[in-house]
Amino acid sequence: MSSFRGQGENGQRVPEAAEPDVPETDEAEMQEAFEAEEPEEQEELEDSEEAEGPVESPEEDERKETESITPDQIKKEILEPAISFHPGTAGSSLKQAQAAAEIMSNISGPDYRYADAEQLKQSMVTAFGMLSEEEQGWLKENLPGVLATVDELFASYPEIPGVFDDAGAEELVEEAMQTNMTAEDWGKIKSAAEQLI
Repeated sequence: MSSFRGQGENGQRVPEAAEPDVPETDEAEMQEAFEAEEPEEQEELEDSEEAEGPVESPEEDERKETESITPDQIKKEILEPAISFHPGTAGSSLKQAQAAAEIMSNISGPDYRYADAEQLKQSMVTAFGMLSEEEQGWLKENLPGVLATVDELFASYPEIPGVFDDAGAEELVEEAMQTNMTAEDWGKIKSAAEQLI
């Protein structure tokens, strides 16, 4: 149906101007155009990531933050448990197992696992110097048995020697051994401790 906007000068009716045809935008075409831009944006994102360098995992960050062990930490977590009993007294074998389990629990975290071996040895010697002369004597007497008890644990695990169960320390040992600690980790710590004997 035609529409008119009025009369012309000669009285004739003049049709209204037709609205210009506007091509309808195909939604599929819009989607294709949008997707075509995505690879370029993805490339820009990748370029940005490359410029910033590789992203380090939380474990690697944790390793960098905890690779230094202080003498005070060693004194508290290794040496003091090792002098908490006296060989030859009643129940000393169970107390030795309890001390070994406590030390295992204390050293099972990532800070000891990632500690530098030489720095660990230096801190061990410094920690030994923080003990009294009497305590140093006890440590020299006790430490070989404690180290042997831990060695026995690593040799037999996943079976746990009955002495830990008798000492009520089996659960503590189990938790320590499930923290990804390896015999190699223990060997590094043992080597640092053996220099005190």
